[in-house]
Amino acid sequence: MAESMEVKPIGVGEFGEIYDQFKGDVQGAIAFLLNKKSGEAIGALYHKEIGDIDLVWGEEGTGKSDGYGLAKLVKFHPEVLNDLQSIVGDMIIEVRTSQRIQLGSERYHATVRLTWNDIEKTWLLTAFEKKNSVSDNTTDTVGTPKEPGE
Repeated sequence: MAESMEVKPIGVGEFGEIYDQFKGDVQGAIAFLLNKKSGEAIGALYHKEIGDIDLVWGEEGTGKSDGYGLAKLVKFHPEVLNDLQSIVGDMIIEVRTSQRIQLGSERYHATVRLTWNDIEKTWLLTAFEKKNSVSDNTTDTVGTPKEPGE
């Protein structure tokens, strides 16, 4: 997105001002929302089975089990911010309900909400690197107990 272009909201929603200038530009949306600390970027993310996913500023929360949106990611899961589109785009749907879609890969987990206050809306609730993911494990067997008879 050109630096000289002034970003203006197209409306106001539950998460603050709504911006459509960041469709398909999650890094631009992250930088913009991080600066504003409010609002939502419509369609900043995309998943082949879900379609467009909005990025909302949200609430950072007080612990890893509360909070939502970009504010939570910045505080608790910054490891996903530099490559969020690739991380989300490469995940598979593990569970789908009427309210949420759980995405997963070998290394990451994400949750996409499908509603907000009973109104249809597709937005990223959270994304994070799984602890003890397969990629964190080593194949080093030093110190591994042997099976009886080995």
